[in-house]
Amino acid sequence: MSWILLTNDDGVDSPALRPFARALARISPVRVVVPDRERSWVGKAITRFDPVRVERIDADGLELWACSGYPADAVQLGISGLFDEPPALVVSGVNVGFNFGTAFLMSSGTVGGAIEAWVSGIPGIAVSAGTNGEWNTWKTFVQTQEAAPGWDRIADLSTGLVERVRSSGLLTA
Repeated sequence: MSWILLTNDDGVDSPALRPFARALARISPVRVVVPDRERSWVGKAITRFDPVRVERIDADGLELWACSGYPADAVQLGISGLFDEPPALVVSGVNVGFNFGTAFLMSSGTVGGAIEAWVSGIPGIAVSAGTNGEWNTWKTFVQTQEAAPGWDRIADLSTGLVERVRSSGLLTA
C-alpha cells in the first residue's frame, strides 16, 4: 500500500484527528487533508463556485492540510490536487458522533468523504465514535484534555479495524 489519505468532517481541530493520524501511521504512510473547520451534516457536498483555499499546518509533529471546503473537497484535493500520486485508501473519521442508519449515510460529511473516494475509484472507510448518553455533555467532554486517552484508544481500535478490512481483501472501489 502506497499511502492512506485521512480526512474527516470535524475539521483540523478535531480531538480525534491527531491520535488517528499517528495510529494509522503505524500501518502505512498517512497524509491528512481535512476541512479547516467543522463541516458536519453536509453529506457529499462539493464546493461549486467559491475558491477552495488550502493551508499547510505543522502541528504536533504532523503535517496537516486544511481546506476551506467540505470533506469531499478535502478528499479530491488529497486524491488529485496536492500530491504526486493518489492514495491507496481513504479513511474518513474518527467522527465525533455515531454515523449509523440511512439518515447518516445520506447526511454525514464523514461518510461523504468515504463515498467521494469510492466515486473516484479509491476504496474508502468511514469510522465514527459516539455515546449512548446525553449528546451535548459528551461532545463538550470529548474536547477536553481529560478525554485525550479515550481518543488514543479509539484511534488504536479504529486502526485495527482498518488493518483488518485492508488485509481481508474487501477493499475495492
